[in-house]
Amino acid sequence: MLKPPVIVDAYNEIGYDAMNVGDRDLAGGLEFLEDLEKKAKFPFLSANLTDAAGKPLFTPSIVREVGGYEIGIFGLMTKTFDPARHGMPELRVGDPVEAAKRVVADLAKKSDMIVALCDLTPPEVEAVIEAAPQIRIVIGGHTGTFMNEPEQQGETFIVQAGSRGKYLGVIDLTIADDTFVFTNPNRSEELKREKGRLEKRIEFYAKKAKRDGVDDPFVYYAKNERIRTILDRAKARLAEIERELKAEVPKTGNIFAYQMKPIAKKIADNARIRERIDRYDEAVRKLQLAAGKNHPATPSTRKAPIRPLRLPGKVPLPKKGIPPIAHRPKGTLPGKPAPAGGETKPGGGTPMPPPPPQGE
Repeated sequence: MLKPPVIVDAYNEIGYDAMNVGDRDLAGGLEFLEDLEKKAKFPFLSANLTDAAGKPLFTPSIVREVGGYEIGIFGLMTKTFDPARHGMPELRVGDPVEAAKRVVADLAKKSDMIVALCDLTPPEVEAVIEAAPQIRIVIGGHTGTFMNEPEQQGETFIVQAGSRGKYLGVIDLTIADDTFVFTNPNRSEELKREKGRLEKRIEFYAKKAKRDGVDDPFVYYAKNERIRTILDRAKARLAEIERELKAEVPKTGNIFAYQMKPIAKKIADNARIRERIDRYDEAVRKLQLAAGKNHPATPSTRKAPIRPLRLPGKVPLPKKGIPPIAHRPKGTLPGKPAPAGGETKPGGGTPMPPPPPQGE
């Protein structure tokens, strides 16, 4: 497990405030994760991961001062993860909805705004926001979804920056009053783009139905459960978008802005993190050599001579004026005519004598 310490070291250098514990973080076991937290300069959070007695294994929540405001932060793990099936029967994953209600009630007393770090499925996120609408921002994980535009449920914004560190999600908040209810100035444009995508999806299936003489795709695909579900969801979402577009946008000076920034090569590397990664790569290479992988002496990596590819039925090109074998009489050598008065053996060789005349 060489990579996790490198990641934590990078997070330390970046200046993380907190990290939510997800199911994949337990791949090395609880003890390994607890040792890893000791190397971190920030807390690992989880409000619903406990031991068998219900005691939290990590800090449920924290409050950080940012720009003069107290920001409450807490973490949740998906209930779909079963520790017992992964060899950790002593762990329990509690209901994220109940955990959110409990923690948010506590954070509301000592913070101006609440942020949830959610390693949850989309239905779980929706249920958490419905149960704890005081949450203003949900930073998602688990699904690795690329969200170029934020989603919004009530007064809560939902964002997620893909996976594997390919993108950096940046949230800019403009706070003008203490309601902490934010407006996304680009929301109407985002809804119109989503509406266009959904209408094209329905139109795609409508065209297929019309080719068979049916005008209504919902009727045509009535017995196809999968496609009918797609159409029903698209129709329901279109209705929601229409209602939201017609609704009056609350007049507030608090602005929520979000963008995804690709971590490209043009962004200069942090020298210390780069050095740490290089040491990690070297350690991995040594382990591979010790295990016989990618070793220059092993047959698996020895370079074999490259042979020309000959496709079936294709005559090879002649060499130095010698006609191809397929164009020479059998049994002849290059440049020599076939012997007269006899046949050649199949495949070449000494000529066979001619057959005797019939009747002798």
